[in-house]
Amino acid sequence: TPVHVGGGVQSGITNVGTYKPNPDLHWEESKTFNVALEFGNKHFYAEIDVYNKRTEELLLDRNLPSETGFQFTTVNKGVMENKGIEGKVNFYFRSSDNKLRWTPGVLFSSNKNKILDFDNDILNYDGGNWIQNVNYGNTGIRQEGYSANAQWGYDFIGIWQSNEAAEATVYGAVPGDPKFADINGDEIIDNNDLKYLGDTNPTYTGGFSSKLNYKNFEFSFFVEGVFDKLVVNNNRILLMYPNLMFGKNLSKDALDRWTASNPSNTIPSLTSLPTEQIVRSDWAMEDASFVRLREVAFSYTFDVEKSSTFKNLKVFCSATNIFTITNYSGLNPDVLGKDTSWNLQPYSRTFTLGFNASF
Repeated sequence: TPVHVGGGVQSGITNVGTYKPNPDLHWEESKTFNVALEFGNKHFYAEIDVYNKRTEELLLDRNLPSETGFQFTTVNKGVMENKGIEGKVNFYFRSSDNKLRWTPGVLFSSNKNKILDFDNDILNYDGGNWIQNVNYGNTGIRQEGYSANAQWGYDFIGIWQSNEAAEATVYGAVPGDPKFADINGDEIIDNNDLKYLGDTNPTYTGGFSSKLNYKNFEFSFFVEGVFDKLVVNNNRILLMYPNLMFGKNLSKDALDRWTASNPSNTIPSLTSLPTEQIVRSDWAMEDASFVRLREVAFSYTFDVEKSSTFKNLKVFCSATNIFTITNYSGLNPDVLGKDTSWNLQPYSRTFTLGFNASF
């Protein structure tokens, strides 16, 4: 009988821990090229930064066979490149009497990430898509020529309709089931039909800020934008398919599911549990680009020069997370990688009213 050490025993194999030590492990090696430019005058100020960073001997976790008694080991492997541009511009406008002042600003960035060399290896890296304690497999796959946070999945092309029953049978499906592209044409939907769907890191980010002062009044706001970012929306599966734990649907979108009298081409019939294909498809992976009005603030500063009580008196009101423009179907597009049951909290909107005083 094996002795229990660390994580216990599974299938007669002693689990001695999560990570197997690697005595050959060493630091990554990076080379960076960076050019920055700053310029301006009394009317504006600008910064632009262009960079290219090449990293070799990446630190990566690799899965190990269960027979080893470990789950992972960390190795040095591969060459990765990050290149991009960051910048900001602030403007300064004012009236001749200085009673009206406007300070708008723009910031932006773009980053491209790519694995240049991986010894032709393919690595699953995101830990799988877990829905109610069921692992439906990885969507994150690393390989040469793609980003380090690339997501791969099946191409959802609609719903099998009643007049396609015979063709659906070839793929083990029935009308109402999701339909996926048979990329290699072998009449089997498997890993050979996976395609690159996108990157969980945004390609572009930006923002616009504005502060307007007129006499003692001040009004300001900030808008941010995130573009070309993929999110694996596991919550779409969790809230629409029959719940694996409680046996019920939760999303109102399920009301528009496919039936013979409602031949939807977007929502499956939901009469069976989700499959690995639907969880790892672009039905459940969405573009999470968004534009959000992050903050608005208004204030008034009283003239207290003649006051014997106050040295300063200011009243203000503000609001945060006022609205978001997005095509993302989840509660909040501002998540990284996966939207899971841990993220089922609506983004809070706050309103603040107050005053500052000094005596």
